[in-house]
Amino acid sequence: MKNKQIFGLILAIFLLSFVSASYNFTNSSIQTQYSKNSAISGNLEISFKNEPITNFFSDSLGNKVLLRELLSNSPSYIHACSYTGCESKFKQTGSNTAYSLLLNEGEFAFYGFVFNENSVKINSVEFELESDAGQFPTSQIYLDILNDGTSDFKNEKVGTTVSQKTTYGCYIPSTETEVILTTTPYCQEISLEEAPGLQIGAWVKESSGNLNVTMKLFDKNGEFIDSCNLSKNDLSSLGSEVFCDINSYIQKNNYYVCLSRSILGEGEDKIHGHNQATNCGFMGIPIQNPVYTYEIGAKEKYYGNVGTITINDSLQNGESFSENV
Repeated sequence: MKNKQIFGLILAIFLLSFVSASYNFTNSSIQTQYSKNSAISGNLEISFKNEPITNFFSDSLGNKVLLRELLSNSPSYIHACSYTGCESKFKQTGSNTAYSLLLNEGEFAFYGFVFNENSVKINSVEFELESDAGQFPTSQIYLDILNDGTSDFKNEKVGTTVSQKTTYGCYIPSTETEVILTTTPYCQEISLEEAPGLQIGAWVKESSGNLNVTMKLFDKNGEFIDSCNLSKNDLSSLGSEVFCDINSYIQKNNYYVCLSRSILGEGEDKIHGHNQATNCGFMGIPIQNPVYTYEIGAKEKYYGNVGTITINDSLQNGESFSENV
């Protein structure tokens, strides 16, 4: 199946077992006096919202009726359904172990499981999803298990492509001062988009020696996430932007990107920095008050080729697939 860049997949799980519908009770006018063998008479004002048409409306005596039947027997009741005729959009096509579909960018599809028994217990779930979607800046695959608008699973593979845009936080190019790199880190607060990984780095000039330069990533609360070393082959006496790879998944948020030189060894490395009207950098382990700004930046990585993904009972959001069903 050939696809265009991005996929959206919504997996809706529907149980055909007994489910009671919920409603809002508004008002009632029930006749209080009756003759022998007469039926209860009166009006009840109730409202439903976002209830499946296959759910039951039941009373305390064990009587029940499908919402579809309740609505069809009340022609004066004003209601609206998601689909024409209040019929389900889902059609049972028979048993199969694999399904294929073609989705273009921005499209989605619903797939469900049908259980023919009233009492079904699911202990665990595992299946494979295969796609030829290529690398893309945002995740190509999303699964919404209960169709509640919440992403329960997505492609988090790290691609080899990196965004062409480098984010420097509040840094504005100006007449630069070369600041000598020390074992105490220089850090910058940077706002980043959700990504499966990053490249983090800075403008670095190797004046002398052969020191290791380490980049570190911290979250907005100052908690350490990951680190990497700048390649010595990329450092030069002329100075240039140098980056290294972080393959940790990040959410859209503010982060601190820091760099420092190694304790061992001799030499001198420098980075660009200056004082500007609004600063977002500092010297020391996060979090500190911003007093300076440095040419320290980050670039989000693309999501990798989807290929084959195994989806099991433990979802990425920490919940259990089987417990949701």
